[in-house]
Amino acid sequence: MSKVGNIKESYGKKYNICVANASSSIVLNSGNLPKNSLIISSPIDRDNDDIGTYSLIFTDNDGKGVRLTYTIQEGNGLVVDKDTISIDIDNNTIKENENKALYIDNSSFIDNDTTQLNDENKIAINTSNLKTGSSSSLGLFLVDGKTISQSDGFIFVESSELDKANTISTGIFIGDNKTLNSVNGKLSVSTENLDKATSENFGIIQCDEETILSNNGNISINENNLTKASSNEFGLSKGDEKTIHSDNGILSVLTDGLDKADSFNYGTIKIDDKTIVLNENEQIAVNNYSSISNEINNYNSEFSYINSEVETIKSDLKNMLNI
Repeated sequence: MSKVGNIKESYGKKYNICVANASSSIVLNSGNLPKNSLIISSPIDRDNDDIGTYSLIFTDNDGKGVRLTYTIQEGNGLVVDKDTISIDIDNNTIKENENKALYIDNSSFIDNDTTQLNDENKIAINTSNLKTGSSSSLGLFLVDGKTISQSDGFIFVESSELDKANTISTGIFIGDNKTLNSVNGKLSVSTENLDKATSENFGIIQCDEETILSNNGNISINENNLTKASSNEFGLSKGDEKTIHSDNGILSVLTDGLDKADSFNYGTIKIDDKTIVLNENEQIAVNNYSSISNEINNYNSEFSYINSEVETIKSDLKNMLNI
């Protein structure tokens, strides 16, 4: 309890004026305040500038502080004009009568249609004049007593009467407590109980963080750790841009960079379309090979006939010589 009014203890003593850079509530709760002092409370910001809230505190002969003032700030109807503070009214909901007294004009917010004053001089809503709600506009509605019910003015959903969710339509559902859990309406997936992916079936996977990386759910391949292709096994490859060209992952052969075939070395060749052609099966073939082959066969047949005649003549000469 303060003793500011105990003039017997303070009469004739020295009074002090000092400044505190903290709020008045902090000052009043502080101990060891200077006695018989007028303290100006002026909180500051990080730049040591006043924040604009000033209060006066006075301490008695025992150093007990009491508040003398609060800071009055403009707003909520208070208007500051130089050294004057006044109340500003809108002259619509709040007006001034001939006796300079303020009163509330009900007609500005009570339409006597949907809102009105009842016998107890309280504002009431005339629900019979309100619009009913629909799927396209707001308004009053009536609960169906099946999916939506009410009790003591509170409406709630009868979830047991709602349609159940299935693979075709939406609706309510309950977690299986194995792969899908529900706690206070919040769903969560138990990933440890989900099927794991295999080469035949879909499922969840875990990256090895060596060849396959995962970053915030995005999977990427770490090419640096993949096996490089060789003549004996599959793997990553890169075109040498001399004999093999790579364009967006598509490989093609640069024929100009390949060795050309000759009498002693394998290599690429070019068909002259005269003596060497491509047949209907995209095979390299001798042009008119069938007719050439027939002629050769004819030559061979004639040669065989001549050879037979020669052998007959030889036989005849032998017989004549023996005679």
